[in-house]
Amino acid sequence: MFDCSKVVGLNKKLPKDKFMLLRVQEGYANLYFVGSRYKADKQGNVETRDTYVSGADLPSFDYYIKKKGNESIEFFSNTSPSPTMFGLNKMLKRQAAALLADDEALLKRIDAGEFKHEDIPEVISIYNANKAKAKK
Repeated sequence: MFDCSKVVGLNKKLPKDKFMLLRVQEGYANLYFVGSRYKADKQGNVETRDTYVSGADLPSFDYYIKKKGNESIEFFSNTSPSPTMFGLNKMLKRQAAALLADDEALLKRIDAGEFKHEDIPEVISIYNANKAKAKK
């Protein structure tokens, strides 16, 4: 499922334009996965791809979240299949501290290094499960 919305980036400014984002998880915080290109097959499965210049650039994919009650989608973190892209785990820790501050137990696990940038879907899944338990 794609959502069309304004997106708040790292600079915390809301742009004038709206963007199409691929929703990959629903819950208290919807998770979006963004690449530079999308390809859909006849069964409706969507692949996200990134374009980059070999030797000059590295492939990367961004994750965004939209928490219940928020009007805009916010940048959460990014990931890359490249082993030479540095700072991704640090970015996850920083952004989780800012956007998931209402789940102290999960933040402790992230700070302890239990989760890496490639675990972002699992982090948001745990966050959503914790919010659902707290609601009961």
